[in-house]
Amino acid sequence: MRTHRDTGTLEPKPHGGGNPAVLTPQALERLRELIRQQPDAARPECRQRLGVSCGLMTISCTLGRLGLPRKKKLPRAQEEDRPDVQERRREFCEELAGVDPRRLVFVDECGTNTAMTQTYGRVPMGPRVYTNTPGQ
Repeated sequence: MRTHRDTGTLEPKPHGGGNPAVLTPQALERLRELIRQQPDAARPECRQRLGVSCGLMTISCTLGRLGLPRKKKLPRAQEEDRPDVQERRREFCEELAGVDPRRLVFVDECGTNTAMTQTYGRVPMGPRVYTNTPGQ
């Protein structure tokens, strides 16, 4: 009743606006580029490199809105990219094709430590996050 008396209508008032965004459009683009260059950058590192003062949840929510969800990384040995290793792998596969499968023995490498790298990263929806892991 009071609203009708004061304004002459029962229409609700427009939204007050809320708090201004902490991350500017330029900061959003820098964040997207940072993740493109370093998919396993942690939230505190992102905040530091952006040079903004905001909470970690702000970074998390922003990354989600940018379509960069947190994903488990798939480790692979960084040596796989070397041409000599690729050639040796190809030769090994050719050699292995002529071996009777009943003669194969598999050895477990339980002493390998891959805990020296980040286990999660971010990429756009769809593709996986691959990482080069030393010593694999």
